[in-house]
Amino acid sequence: MKKAFTSIFAGLIIICFCMTACNTDTKTEQKPEQPTAKTQSTSQVAPPPPPNAANFDTTGFISTDIPTVSNDLLQVAFDKANLMDIIFYNMPMSINQSNEAQIKSTLGLISPNKPKFKGTCTPLGRMFFYEGANTLLEAEIYYGGTCYYYKFLDSKGEVIGNNNMNMQGVNFFANIIQQGESQMQGR
Repeated sequence: MKKAFTSIFAGLIIICFCMTACNTDTKTEQKPEQPTAKTQSTSQVAPPPPPNAANFDTTGFISTDIPTVSNDLLQVAFDKANLMDIIFYNMPMSINQSNEAQIKSTLGLISPNKPKFKGTCTPLGRMFFYEGANTLLEAEIYYGGTCYYYKFLDSKGEVIGNNNMNMQGVNFFANIIQQGESQMQGR
């Protein structure tokens, strides 16, 4: 009996040791996945700050006559959206969210301020907020150069509002673009 107990105890110690060793190896393997080239790439991908940042010179910038999207419409999306999709026009990827906290966080990337920009702006993609199959909110995403904003559209594709992208939004899309570029380079 004592010999059986000793064998079981020794087996448990070996299993615990192997599990600890495996966990250590896994953690060690994850660290090298971030090579220096990616860090350098991130600094190259990082955009200039948007017009609402304190250090951004807005001399010569224009603002559209289109108002911001209504707070009521944003609140409806915040309260009811249970799905969110972002489709990128020139990247082979999209973002889909069904977690309520993630959807609310994505809505939090929208500034209440009107955008100001200089020159021509090209959309990065389109963002949709749904309640089931019902589209609650739809927007073109403008990101890059001097353009960091959302152009909100109604069901007919008519513009109903323009809102700035806040700094969290700029950082979010910078990260997404960097990930997309890394995936495209890996192919």
